[in-house]
Amino acid sequence: MKHLVALLVLLASVMRADAAPQKEPGSVKDVEKAAAALRDAKPLPSLGIVSEGLNWYQVLSLDSRTVIVVSRNLGGSLLLFDEEGRFKGATETEEVLSVQLVRLVGNSWNLLLTTLDGFGTGVRYEGFHLFVDRHWKLVEIWHGEGYVIEMRPGKQPAVETERVGFVRVIEQSAGLPAWLLHSVEDTVSGSRQTSVWEVANGRLVKRALAAKE
Repeated sequence: MKHLVALLVLLASVMRADAAPQKEPGSVKDVEKAAAALRDAKPLPSLGIVSEGLNWYQVLSLDSRTVIVVSRNLGGSLLLFDEEGRFKGATETEEVLSVQLVRLVGNSWNLLLTTLDGFGTGVRYEGFHLFVDRHWKLVEIWHGEGYVIEMRPGKQPAVETERVGFVRVIEQSAGLPAWLLHSVEDTVSGSRQTSVWEVANGRLVKRALAAKE
């Protein structure tokens, strides 16, 4: 009887072990490898990762896709992975300052980046850049001015040029198309320029604004 009980216990343990999902050796997903490399600040060229000058990174879910946004000193990249975590490609950018998920073009999330587009003594240029997924490649379809400052050291006024940009995305609703509003204010002259971009056939089309009377 004791032998029978022992045999039943052994069979039960084997069945539990067989039922448990086993991770095959070498089955670590590309997206996991990429996140680990960035976490440890190690280069991984096969997945488009350059660790030198790494500022930060962020893992984002775009419906069935995953994007890792990487910010580096004077550079950046967008790493795209499919629903199985397989690496599909990298898109190089300027240094990423911030990222926002918006629904504007297509049926998936779009990436709205603020980047450092240039700087030097007394000057700084920032920009907005909108990226969409086109056939497993993140493509920039719009950009606009984010912030510009140009100074004249030793002269008065010290600030020669300063413009501040704002972006607002309005999602499609109530049968109306989605659109993007971009406004730039000149803090020196006090003037403001506004443009509106409407989504038509998967593209952004600039809409004419009515002239003020």
